[in-house]
Amino acid sequence: MAYIIRIRSCQFDLRSITVEPVVFLYMFTSFLTLVTFQALTYEKVCKQHYNTTVCANLENKTFEVEEEFVQKTTSSWILYTNLALGLPSLVIVVLFLGPWGDRVDRKIPVICPLIGGILATVSNIVNSVYIDAPLPYILIGPFLNGLAGSFIAVLMAVYSYIAHVSTPAYRTIKIGILEAMIFLSGTVGTALSGVILDQTSYVFVFSLIAGIMILALLYTIVWVDSIKPESTPDTNKEVKNCCQSFLLASVKDVFLCVYDKRRSKNFIQLALLNVVIFVLMLVSVGEADILLIYTRRRPFEWSQTTYALYRGLESFLRGIAVLTLLPILKRQFKTRDTTFMILGLVSKTAALVVLGVGNSTAVLFIGAVSGLLIGFGSAGMRSMSSGMVSRSEQGKLYSLIGMVESISTLAATSLFNTVYSATLDFYAGFCFLIAAVLVGCCLIIAGYLHIKLSKDTARDYDTLQNEIAANEVVIDQHNIQTDTEVES
Repeated sequence: MAYIIRIRSCQFDLRSITVEPVVFLYMFTSFLTLVTFQALTYEKVCKQHYNTTVCANLENKTFEVEEEFVQKTTSSWILYTNLALGLPSLVIVVLFLGPWGDRVDRKIPVICPLIGGILATVSNIVNSVYIDAPLPYILIGPFLNGLAGSFIAVLMAVYSYIAHVSTPAYRTIKIGILEAMIFLSGTVGTALSGVILDQTSYVFVFSLIAGIMILALLYTIVWVDSIKPESTPDTNKEVKNCCQSFLLASVKDVFLCVYDKRRSKNFIQLALLNVVIFVLMLVSVGEADILLIYTRRRPFEWSQTTYALYRGLESFLRGIAVLTLLPILKRQFKTRDTTFMILGLVSKTAALVVLGVGNSTAVLFIGAVSGLLIGFGSAGMRSMSSGMVSRSEQGKLYSLIGMVESISTLAATSLFNTVYSATLDFYAGFCFLIAAVLVGCCLIIAGYLHIKLSKDTARDYDTLQNEIAANEVVIDQHNIQTDTEVES
């Protein structure tokens, strides 16, 4: 059933809107939670070790030693919370949610992390009410969120959903819209978080987050269509298998999705794309982990509001670029996905260098423009990856990407928080410069893929997708013919 909106000669079918609002609402709450949770952890750490007077004047030069201790301790607890979040989500996404999306219903992996997010937010509310409670209690919320897949599951679910329902010609644009939803939600979430938190309380902010999560859950249940795969003898057999066999089959399918004899010629390309995705997630998570406490130090001494405005400006610029420039470049200039990838990596490198060498608030705000094209990289890589596998394998593909991102998140938490604490005394921005070098190295991979996958040396991805589909039809027909011969 179509829900058509007509404005003069233009018309728009509301049914074309699927998981985009879910991404916006979930990521909005994620950005809101990130800033608020880090601030809550910072305050809890201080109150666990010092009195109210010290905590209220921590940025004063008189308490320089105390500030450094709180910074390092907060960094360590952020590491613990990310581990509590990342380890369970890694298992859940790879073993359950990804395979279930391919075999049962693509709507299930969208719903599960929303439920987990609601439970985690309730835990954060309790920790806000009892702010003097022991610090380990803050791990409960992230752990519950991880058991439901967390944001890794959301990204896996929505990207595989869009890749399933979109055509090859518009896949990059549709994925770009999802990227824009993430950035624009980050704009609103980070910009409002500081203002709301400064004017209200932790309890109010987390209660608001819970309400938005419930709204996203109701929208998904009522509006998002179920996409169920066709039942096959193999599928029915798998359902009857024991739990252990199902788990082993899930892991096997996820990896065979990439390394498959029918498409072994794409194995190197998919592997390299996952390497770049790993590095980008590594530096993005690492940056988010330390940026708040980094900008609270001299010479910046940012308030919660200033930090939120900066992150909001970053997300706004990136979201607008993906929403406007990317479709124009794709439709009008037929820009290749590898070109988007290169533009995104260059932009990310420049933004990290500015963070590493910037010595004033004005420099950091002006430098936010350098990260304008960061969203191009992710959109290009995800579109390329989706074009290398069939529709029935999108869940497995994004489970693998989710696993890579989960491992990257854990590595980033360990690496950046440890390095930040170790290098804080001689150069606080050292982590950002290391991150810039890592992303710069990925440009070598991007250049190789750009040449390897050029029109002169390889097929266009739209053609490749059609070949994959045609190849599967031939395989299915061969299997049917073989079964017929056996019955005869």
